[in-house]
Amino acid sequence: MSPSDLREHRFELARVGEEFGPRRIVVDEARVKAFAFAQDDYHPWHFGPTPFGGPVAHASLLANELMQVYFESFRIDVHEASEAGGEWLEEAHVEESLEFLAPLPVGEAVTVRGRFVDKYVTAGRGAVVLEGEAVRDDGEVVLRHRAVEFFRMDGPAPDSGRREPPMRRVESGEGTVPTLTKTVTFPQLLVYSTLEHPAARRSVHTDFEIAARAGLPAPLVQGQQLACHMAEAMSGVFGRTWYQGGKLRAKFLASVTAGDTVVIEGAVREDLAEASDGLVEVDLWVRRDDEIVAVANASVPS
Repeated sequence: MSPSDLREHRFELARVGEEFGPRRIVVDEARVKAFAFAQDDYHPWHFGPTPFGGPVAHASLLANELMQVYFESFRIDVHEASEAGGEWLEEAHVEESLEFLAPLPVGEAVTVRGRFVDKYVTAGRGAVVLEGEAVRDDGEVVLRHRAVEFFRMDGPAPDSGRREPPMRRVESGEGTVPTLTKTVTFPQLLVYSTLEHPAARRSVHTDFEIAARAGLPAPLVQGQQLACHMAEAMSGVFGRTWYQGGKLRAKFLASVTAGDTVVIEGAVREDLAEASDGLVEVDLWVRRDDEIVAVANASVPS
């Protein structure tokens, strides 16, 4: 599809049921190294022996590819010439769910697919729901995701009366999950956002001029990148179990920009042990100074 055929990032142009992909991706050593740099995550499992045998990709390595799969049909640089750069902030990734089903050995290939499964208006915002999965050549699904993203609307519309199912309330406080501290530098943000789609260089995530027009001090860190940091925290605690049944549902509450330092903290919810049907339930939160910028519910098989 040529650039002239791509649609603007508008709610009215999102079609429920529309499919994106398939796209085949080889998860080679170069891709793993690029992701390790972007996330500052050099765990030895990604470069040497593991409980699965040889090296495996980061559990969340394909998360952004699943999020960006619809870019094949939609422009992401539509506001680059606009003086009203604040329009970028009308378009926000507000919620992400990831389900980790199997490890992916380095060197293997996957096929990525996605689809719009719902759209609705909530509190005056146009929400589009995207689902997708990454599948190995042998048919095994290694990762599923579900995202809720606000698309820009042409004008006001009545509330659809629909919402995503509520998350469990996150009880932030004294954590039992080891703290993970990250400073997202601009080079890391740039690699993360453009690894699969170089055209993403002209967006609020990767361009200082567009970010400034949107009223931001620096390019905006993707919510998906924060979700990957939370996934790293969980894989560090639960190891192979996280790769074979871990689930994460995150909500993004405030903007994080290049150069910000965030702290990922969490706590195992012992009070949910009897009601969790054989799962260990965890609350996670991402803090910048004293502000909570993202929260998540996570679970792993006990």
